[in-house]
Amino acid sequence: MTRYVGPTTEQLLRRAYEHGGISTDFDWALKLLSRCQRTAAGGLKLNRLFGRGNLTTIAQQPVYNIRKALAVEPIDVIAIKAGTTRLLQKASSLEELSAYDPAWFRATGSRVEFWCPIGRELIFLYPTLTYNDSLMVVYTGMPDEYTTRVEHYNTAMPLQDEAVDVALGLAELILLLRNRSLKSAETRATSLIKQFQKVKGLIDEP
Repeated sequence: MTRYVGPTTEQLLRRAYEHGGISTDFDWALKLLSRCQRTAAGGLKLNRLFGRGNLTTIAQQPVYNIRKALAVEPIDVIAIKAGTTRLLQKASSLEELSAYDPAWFRATGSRVEFWCPIGRELIFLYPTLTYNDSLMVVYTGMPDEYTTRVEHYNTAMPLQDEAVDVALGLAELILLLRNRSLKSAETRATSLIKQFQKVKGLIDEP
């Protein structure tokens, strides 16, 4: 079910008020919810904001900065495809890559076998191609920021319900701390951790 910014912000304010929270400006709460949604999207890897872009590879170059190459700000690279073939993410670190092939930094070939992420900005292709080529990169994007009730009240939130609930819980926790409702904040933090662990990593792959 699609959630909307305005009603979700109202839900946030009601929750905070029920725990003794003081009156909070709607637009301030809306901006807080927006930032918590972006935090949830980055931490949970659970969202519908998939983007696709062509990565132009250069002969003998194994490492690429995705943000610069695609001119976007992705959260995570989900998949890399060579034509219709989905490349494996064989390694998740340079240590694993070294264990697979100690001479990985010199390996060349006629097709990429797998890729390895280096943080959230860099990817390593193995082996390095001996010619220029193009690969399709599938990534998760960052939700837009919301600013005012007038502009964004009826804006649909792009995340799945589970991720919106985590964003809502995080925003609620911040409001409780801001209002010095420490006992309620402690209880909410405990439930939020369990909620986060339950949904973390559940991603709808394209």
